[in-house]
Amino acid sequence: MKKILLINLKGHHEIISSTHLINAIIYQAPDTQISLLIYQEFNSSAAILNNVHKIYTIDRAAITALHKKLIYSKAFAYDAFFDALGPAYEESWDEIINFSNDKVSSYLSSFFLKDNHTKIHGTYFDKTGQLQYSSNWLMLLSDLMPQLPSLPIHFQNIFLQTIGRKENNSINGIAIDETNNEIAYLKFGKIRKQLANQKDNAKLIGIPCNFARPAVMKNVLQLLLNTSFTHPVLLATCQTEKEKAHLLNRHFTGQLIIIEDDFKSLPSTLLNLDLLLSTEGPIKYLADLLEIPAIEVITDYKHAFQQQTTLKGNLILTATSHQISDSVFHLNLLETLRFFFNLTTTPTISTEECLYIVERDSLGITYKRIIDSADLNFNHLFYLMARHLLGLILLNRRTIDSFFAITDKTSAQTAKWHQEEMQAVLMLSKKILSTLKSLRKVDGGAPSTSAFVSALDKLLDESDNGAHLVAFPALFFKMRLETLTANSTMTNLKNIEQLLYLFKKEIKIIIEALTELEEAISNKTNPSNNYFPNLNL
Repeated sequence: MKKILLINLKGHHEIISSTHLINAIIYQAPDTQISLLIYQEFNSSAAILNNVHKIYTIDRAAITALHKKLIYSKAFAYDAFFDALGPAYEESWDEIINFSNDKVSSYLSSFFLKDNHTKIHGTYFDKTGQLQYSSNWLMLLSDLMPQLPSLPIHFQNIFLQTIGRKENNSINGIAIDETNNEIAYLKFGKIRKQLANQKDNAKLIGIPCNFARPAVMKNVLQLLLNTSFTHPVLLATCQTEKEKAHLLNRHFTGQLIIIEDDFKSLPSTLLNLDLLLSTEGPIKYLADLLEIPAIEVITDYKHAFQQQTTLKGNLILTATSHQISDSVFHLNLLETLRFFFNLTTTPTISTEECLYIVERDSLGITYKRIIDSADLNFNHLFYLMARHLLGLILLNRRTIDSFFAITDKTSAQTAKWHQEEMQAVLMLSKKILSTLKSLRKVDGGAPSTSAFVSALDKLLDESDNGAHLVAFPALFFKMRLETLTANSTMTNLKNIEQLLYLFKKEIKIIIEALTELEEAISNKTNPSNNYFPNLNL
């Protein structure tokens, strides 16, 4: 029987989303004991997770208070901190999973890594104080995610790849209280009966109180009230949200349905909804696990495809530009609702937004455009191509069978994006070749060594660009470079040479993919049209 410690020092939604990881582990080895280490203020969400053997908590507020009070020695805070870690430290762990991958959790992962047989997944510090990654996959989250226009692989699939498990949500990962289930069933039965007098077979749409800013929230609620086939249900899970819900209800003269829940009763409420309108937050992750259908709305185009809904068949309505008017958003939302409830097969969505559906491919969770008439925006083209390249580089798997299918109707935007990417590849390729040339001339003397170091610095500077596809092999090259620990200079130089050739090989994968895309563009426009020269590395 394996014993696993999962360190999760984030908030409610990360704790709930870690259930996907727990489910995958338990499905593969049902007798595994999984324990959590969390901050005490998030214990309420951890308490509803099934398949958790024990929950260890850190009272962050109490420790911080001790540390800040001048009348106490700092030693009291340190003692309280280590007292909290003590019960988990006394255990012997077969695996440690650092789900947070921040500085504190990385130190804690190293702290618990006291047994030689313990395997660690995630970031941690080695004995020299160097930050280590247990997998190339984690570099995507820790180093590239802040720079990318979209994360090509969902963070859940990244963690599953990191721990070497396959996604499986056939196990019930959420504890559902039967008493709460019965209460919710009776409550919603009455609600539906009362609504039947106003709207025939109206769908109950759950909407969290933090769904949008007040003005947008009022307009969305008004839309749901006015639409013949929908009725809003406000979901409030904390005191602030409850106060906000009652203020909104006063604005609508008592027409709203408000459900006040804690995490223990929330699953029962969600199971009685027809649909959830969601943004970022724990309710979205909980709905995914309970297989409650949802439409996720992303108003900031910069945050598209980072930590979105994962349930197959769910819809995502996302902005494609900096600004979108409220009136356009409401029309698009109404069309999305009509499409979801099969009232139309061809929703009309303006070019300021795009509609996607959640699907699965060989890399896990992915998002497919529904509206083919919408212009193909650069963010999504980057998403598709980056996903394809990471599949080839890390797993030797293709995710794009037809490049012709991903180009926009006129190929104009695709061609422009292709040209920018190819230019980035050209610049980086020159730097790689220059660095290899300088490396071969190193003879142990100061001038040749200095020339090589200068060439390597220029290569690293050129690599520091998260906006292009070359960012992925560049990141892997940097991380591999940082792990070189040989005492001999010549040994390190030989290792660097091998890393440069691997870098070059991964760049070639990008070139081959971009060449396939170029052929698709040419076939859509003019078969004789050749946009870019072939590259030979």
